[in-house]
Amino acid sequence: MQVGGWGQMVRTVRHLTPRQLVARAYLAARYRLYAQVPRVARSGLAGPVRPDALGLQRLSRWLALRHPGPLSPHERELATNAMERRFTFLHRSEEASGRVDWQAQGLSPLWVYHLH
Repeated sequence: MQVGGWGQMVRTVRHLTPRQLVARAYLAARYRLYAQVPRVARSGLAGPVRPDALGLQRLSRWLALRHPGPLSPHERELATNAMERRFTFLHRSEEASGRVDWQAQGLSPLWVYHLH
């Protein structure tokens, strides 16, 4: 950690609740374990998640209540871009071919944050 980094860390940590500190320590230990023993990270996974019909039906009802009426032109454009794996933010569009590059080079940290 950089010399100035300790002060910044202390200023940040003082605003966290004990529950947040414990959760952060737990996640750090868990990720360290996953890095050292990758098969532990995969142990609880049976494969890709596939929504069932009931889940899709509930999601559809929730969306209908949350967004009644037809889509606006902007919402339709966002949906079309998502289906075509295109993301636009800060007047810059990127397309994902295959897998999404979560550590994309040449993009600002703010842009990558919104991609996540």
